[in-house]
Amino acid sequence: ARTQWAAQGLAVEVRVADAVPLPMHVQTALLRIAQGAIANVVQHAHADSAVIELVADADGLRFAVSDDGDGFDLRAAESGDGGATSDSFGLQAARERVQQLGGTLVVESAPGRGTSLTVLLATAEAS
Repeated sequence: ARTQWAAQGLAVEVRVADAVPLPMHVQTALLRIAQGAIANVVQHAHADSAVIELVADADGLRFAVSDDGDGFDLRAAESGDGGATSDSFGLQAARERVQQLGGTLVVESAPGRGTSLTVLLATAEAS
């Protein structure tokens, strides 16, 4: 991830504490979510850096992609104000992937404050 996006001017840090054994369908879904999120960071956020983080504990799994970019008005994006954009389609695709896994997607963003997408999967959903 680091070298793939460095040419785009984005420093990507990947944080994974320990090896986390995940079924292939979960790995694939998380990879696609990360790819879509980072592509949006490069295309729209004007960010200098992004972090991809995977944490697993007894309660489940937390997978997050966050950036220090422009951020956006989440309410406007979710309500469709301003027309459909590739961002809104990307968020919808991420939501659908997470729903297929039985998890929850939390999106936090505000203009000037960056964006964070967090996938939460209970232990049973992540296995």
